[in-house]
Amino acid sequence: MIGLLKVFKFKYHKTAKAQNTQVTFYYKNKNLCYFWFVLHCIQLEQQTKLLHDRCVSISKENTELQILIGEEEEVAQVALAGFNAYRSKMEGHRAAVLHAVSQTKAHNELKEKKELVQMLRKQNEELKEDLNNPNGNTVQMAKVKASTTSLFPLPQIQNRRYEAIMKRLRCQLNMLQIALNARKEMIDVPLLNTKGY
Repeated sequence: MIGLLKVFKFKYHKTAKAQNTQVTFYYKNKNLCYFWFVLHCIQLEQQTKLLHDRCVSISKENTELQILIGEEEEVAQVALAGFNAYRSKMEGHRAAVLHAVSQTKAHNELKEKKELVQMLRKQNEELKEDLNNPNGNTVQMAKVKASTTSLFPLPQIQNRRYEAIMKRLRCQLNMLQIALNARKEMIDVPLLNTKGY
């Protein structure tokens, strides 16, 4: 469009020089101005229309993006609510599992052993304090126990002795049975040999 205007302007000046009249030049100049004005208006209208179309498309894209953003926010909120529900459900399951584990036999035994260890520690502390005291109960009990153990053997020692005696008697009985079986075989063998002749 601008190139066409330059060609028109060049031709207009050529014709004005050929005629050499002031009136025609003014008239032609006036037409040129009007032509320039019309062309400029057309260009402005086209630019305005392009800008308006571009603004409409941009606003349309903006509204579409805002709708998409709203939808994505709703999806994210639903997902977050689902995650929160799942998390609370898992916390409930975890609490139930921990409660079930606490009720198991092994856990109860562990609790009992921990209590026993605590009780033994307390007794140990009491015994240390009592041993530091020369007239304490532990020292007196140790003296009494020493005198009674020398008189009467402990049941554990008696059980060990009994088990050892029983073991020796079983071994002797086994050896006697083996010897008796061997004698019977010796007696039976010659008889078999004599019958065979």
